Amino acid sequence: MRVLDVIDIVTKDLRAELAYAFRDENPRVRDSALGLAERLNNAEVERVLLECIESETGETAAGAIKCLGRLKRAGSVDRLYSVLKSTKEESCLIACCHALGQIGHPAGIDALENILRPKGFLMWKKKYSDEVRANAAFALREINDPRASGILQGCAQDPDQRVREIARSVLVSTGTPLSNGSGD
Repeated sequence: MRVLDVIDIVTKDLRAELAYAFRDENPRVRDSALGLAERLNNAEVERVLLECIESETGETAAGAIKCLGRLKRAGSVDRLYSVLKSTKEESCLIACCHALGQIGHPAGIDALENILRPKGFLMWKKKYSDEVRANAAFALREINDPRASGILQGCAQDPDQRVREIARSVLVSTGTPLSNGSGD
């Protein structure tokens, strides 16, 4: 861990070391590697993090996803969307939502809208949990784009209370009147 704290002073070619450290069993070593990735914040680090996301699962992948969000690299949006479509792991889904919100690029709007979109009446089971949907709404709130606000406006009557509250907070902050036909 100590080596990871100072290695960027010695060399900038850290691809193999970072890839190995991201996968370490010790969470403190992984956290040190993620801290180093944030300090370096370059295209090579982004590639290593994206490779980690594709080859790892659980908290290791979620940690790499969160780091990508903190790096705010717009080039990661398409890969994060791909993870959203392919994973069933709740920690990774939530991390992707947060990362897309932190990156704040309009290209992430479609992915987040997909999570919030109501399923048809023939779908018996929701694809995403209420927790993931609430995080998607929160992430949309962080993206400064009229389309994001429009999507949230459509969520003002969502069945999930947290999604409704996030949507309504955006509507109130933009001065859009709330109307649901019930006098709220």
